[in-house]
This record gives sequence, C-alpha cells and structure tokens, in this order.
Amino acid sequence: MPQIPGAVKLSYASYGDPHLPTLILVMGLATPAVAWPRAFIAELVQQGLHVVTPDNRDSGMSPKIRSGVSRVEVASRIAAYLAGMTVTAPYRLEEMAADIEAVMDAVGVDRAHVAGISLGGMIGQVLAFRAPHRVMSLTCISSASGNPKTGLGHMEAIL
Repeated sequence: MPQIPGAVKLSYASYGDPHLPTLILVMGLATPAVAWPRAFIAELVQQGLHVVTPDNRDSGMSPKIRSGVSRVEVASRIAAYLAGMTVTAPYRLEEMAADIEAVMDAVGVDRAHVAGISLGGMIGQVLAFRAPHRVMSLTCISSASGNPKTGLGHMEAIL
C-alpha cells in the first residue's frame, strides 16, 4: 500500500481507473481498510468508480499513534464520552478528516464521493463540513453525529 507523506503517513489502496469518479471508503474504529469486501470493491470498480480505501490512524498499515493508552482505557474513555463527560484523545475527528483530504491530494483527486462506516461516517461528516467543495456525496453507514445528546436511533424508523 502506498503511504502519503507528512506528519502521519497513512496507507491506502487505490482500485480502478483514477480518471473516473472517485469513491473513498472510510472504515470504522480500529478496523483496517482490507475489511471492505473485495467483491464489493470489484463491483464498484465494474460500475465505473475509482475506489480508494485508506487505513485510518492506528489501524491497518498506517502508523500507530503511541499514546500510552491501553485498549481498556480507550473503551473506558469512549463510554465516558458517550455518558457526556469530557475526555482527552491523542487526536480529533478534525485531524482524521484532514487525513482523508491528504489521501485525496496524494491520489490527485479534487472531489470525491465519500462513504464511511461507524467512525468512518463521522470522519466523512467532518470532512463534508470542513471541505464541502471536496465532497460530492456522503453516505454514512451505522454512524452518528458524535454528539452524545442526540441519543440512539429508533428501530421503528428503520422498519
């Protein structure tokens, strides 16, 4: 996987013709980009898309941020955040959205469709807010706004 230069050298993979419209698939928390099913990517390419799958910070082939925080502590901080408490993190969603912009720059893409699952959807939302001129469309899968006050979705809305 190529890596983008800079303070955080993210890894990414690129599939299909880079001259076609680009779709960036952003994975969720601690999940490598290779978790996107190959058949799914192949179908997207066959349908005429250039697909880019970056590894977020701390996942896959991208460097691990050495924060000295254990997985148990990470889970504890997430629970505290969801309970409305203030927590500290080694980086923010804004930085992760900037990482996706850097991947776009590395592959020579000015604008792209963005689809993210879970945390990837949250990253996509921040990217669309901070750089709307770069996001052609946004699809959030099993994601949220990140605001713990919005609560969880209602199952009857899905049914």
